[in-house]
Amino acid sequence: MVELAWSSAMRLGVDQLEREIREEINKEKRLSALLKRKVTLEGLQMFLSVIRSKAEQDVRVCLLQLSNQLLLSSVSSDTGTRFKLALITKLQRATEPLVPQVVQTALSLLLKDPDPRVEDSTTQNQGEIRDSDLRLKTEASSAVIGRQLADAAASCFCLKTSFSKAGLLRVCTAVSRDIVRAVFKRFTERSRSFHLLDFDQSFFTARESVLAIVHDMMDDRLQRDALSWEMHQVCTQKELKVKKKNL
Repeated sequence: MVELAWSSAMRLGVDQLEREIREEINKEKRLSALLKRKVTLEGLQMFLSVIRSKAEQDVRVCLLQLSNQLLLSSVSSDTGTRFKLALITKLQRATEPLVPQVVQTALSLLLKDPDPRVEDSTTQNQGEIRDSDLRLKTEASSAVIGRQLADAAASCFCLKTSFSKAGLLRVCTAVSRDIVRAVFKRFTERSRSFHLLDFDQSFFTARESVLAIVHDMMDDRLQRDALSWEMHQVCTQKELKVKKKNL
C-alpha cells in the first residue's frame, strides 16, 4: 500500500510538471508566432526589464500632459499660480502610483494573441506586430488605462465640479492613446536591436527531453511496483495455501 501511495503521488507530481512545461512551451510558441521570431519566456523577461524604466518615463511625460489639460479645463484665467501648482501636484500624486500598472497593462495587451478574424495584407517585419492588430490593441489598452486614470483623477475634488464622469473619462482615454502608442513604440523599436529574445535556446529544446526522461523513469518505477505487487500477491496466495493445509 505504501508503494502504491508513493506511485500515485509521484504520478501527480509528474503530471503537474508536464502541465507547467507544456504551458511554457505553448506560450513561447505563441509569442514566437506573434513576433515572427524565436522567443523564450526568459528572453522576454530580460527584454521587458530593459525597456520598462524607459516606458515608465514615457508614461510620466504623457501624464504631465494630462495634468496640464485637466488644469486648463478646470480653472479660469484668474486662478492664482499657487492654486494651479497645488492642483498639478495633487494630480501627479494621484496618477504616479499608476505608472507601473499602466505599463504592465499596455504590455500585457500588446502580447495577447491577435484576433484571428483580422486579416492584414501589409508586410510584417521580424519582431513587429501587424498594423491591424496594433490598432485594435491600442484601442483596447486605451479604454482600460483611460478608466484607471479617470478613477485616479476623480479623487481631486475640483475636477469633480469641473468635469462630468463621462467628460473626465473622455479626456483621460484620449491621453491614454498617446501613452499606449508610446509604450508600443518603445517595445517595437527596442526589440529590433535586442538579440536575446531567444535567450537560453538550449533549455527551450531540452524541456522536451526532460519530459521524456521523467516519463521513462516513472514508467520504470511503475513497472517495478507492478512486478513487486504481483510477487507479493503470489507469496500471499502460497502462504494461504500452506495455512489451509496445516489446518
